[in-house]
Amino acid sequence: MKTKKLIELLQAEDPTGEVEVCVNNEDIFFLEHTSAYWDGCLQVLKRDESSPYYNIIGAKIASTGGKIKIKTLSIEDAIYEDPDLPVEFDEYTKKSYADSIARWREEAREVTKKLDNECLVEVLNRYKEGWKAAQAIAEPLTRCNVQWWWKEGDTGTKRLFSDEKSSNIQASLCQGHSHAVVYSKFFKPVNDGQRIVWEFVL
Repeated sequence: MKTKKLIELLQAEDPTGEVEVCVNNEDIFFLEHTSAYWDGCLQVLKRDESSPYYNIIGAKIASTGGKIKIKTLSIEDAIYEDPDLPVEFDEYTKKSYADSIARWREEAREVTKKLDNECLVEVLNRYKEGWKAAQAIAEPLTRCNVQWWWKEGDTGTKRLFSDEKSSNIQASLCQGHSHAVVYSKFFKPVNDGQRIVWEFVL
């Protein structure tokens, strides 16, 4: 379905533009315009627009051109990102979903704690090898995913999503390692005049 057709149908269903749109009851998180072949080739249904009933008369699988992917995010997945995420209920949904929400919170906290502990151990092992987390001075100290691995004497600032180590190319910290450095309270940021270096503290 083309974007113009989707917009036309949405406006026909809700001329006010105020009704929530969902996919399988999940809220739309964002849209992604990408190549037709990316992450699996595009599947298109051919329709007989003159038929008011079931109108599928063919199909095609396309690897060329583009597509817009509708990305959804369930409340369960959002809670795994933030176990303390506020969730509102009405009288009916509180009876039906409150227990599930509580269970998701508990599971999310257990998973987060396990991952945080594992990532902290991995970060400490890198520090034992002489590596330290560093970031640009201009970046906020509370922001993750902006740090890279740095050693004394290294001058480069290029960051890669790899484990390559050299004197002028450093690998970026993954999300878990970055979170461990910024929020574990085992590290403090020190400005050396060229970058922020996260030093280990007891």
